[in-house]
Amino acid sequence: MKQICRFCLCTLIVFGVACSISSAQGEWMPDPNLRQAVREALGLQGDVLLTQLEIKRLTELDAQDRQIANLTGLEHAINLTWLNLGANEIRDLLR
Repeated sequence: MKQICRFCLCTLIVFGVACSISSAQGEWMPDPNLRQAVREALGLQGDVLLTQLEIKRLTELDAQDRQIANLTGLEHAINLTWLNLGANEIRDLLR
């Protein structure tokens, strides 16, 4: 019985951490289309999380015509030297 309780507790902890990491990623870069464009540019596959540390590797981003409306989170791309955001839904750069 103790083993079952331990297993359940460990499972809950793992899922809880995974959910909070996933939602945290959405909080610092809320636009899913921008997030996907950055993930592709960095070559992140599958379940690899896009983190604020990871985005610092980004040097070029071609995200033309991706229905991006919110650039929040891109400020963490401190090594970005080339950017194409043409034909998107960006209305305000001050958000």
